[in-house]
Amino acid sequence: MLIVLMFLQLVAEKTAKKHDILFLSDCRINQRESDITKMFGLNRNSSYKVYYNSDRESRGVAIAIKRNIFHEVIETHKSGDQKCILLKIRIKGRLLAMGSIYGPNEQKPEFFGELRNKLEAWDVPFIIGGDFNTILDRSIGPDNLDNEGRGRVPNLRNSEVITNWIEQGNCAEPFRALYPEQIYH
Repeated sequence: MLIVLMFLQLVAEKTAKKHDILFLSDCRINQRESDITKMFGLNRNSSYKVYYNSDRESRGVAIAIKRNIFHEVIETHKSGDQKCILLKIRIKGRLLAMGSIYGPNEQKPEFFGELRNKLEAWDVPFIIGGDFNTILDRSIGPDNLDNEGRGRVPNLRNSEVITNWIEQGNCAEPFRALYPEQIYH
């Protein structure tokens, strides 16, 4: 009963702002997929169709898309470690990819390399959300807005791979692009 109440609270919090798309990470669905699907599908805020890569008590990612946004899933990619789900979808006649990730806590740049390879193979515009478990600014000291109050940069090698991807012009980090001088909250 406690688990269901926690998920009801999570669903209420995540759907309260009525976003069109939600990227969820570390969702730990385990064997409760049908319960969670019902909660996202029938709640007072909005109704969502949820796509999961989570069947354990740890990790897990999901993408929730409002049901009133007509979309067709063309292809799905789910990583074996349950830290990534990618959907190649069609919305309003346009193809794009959406991904939710839960980046590795350890130095594992190949995770982001594989993500990049899959997205480049699909050759469509993409949006990725979730917890990357790293930051882009690799500088040490008080000028690093992404690393406020910490000494070392978390997962430096992972950060290098992502930063290289951005510098090559293939993607952008929207928050930092829009707010170059603002601290994340």
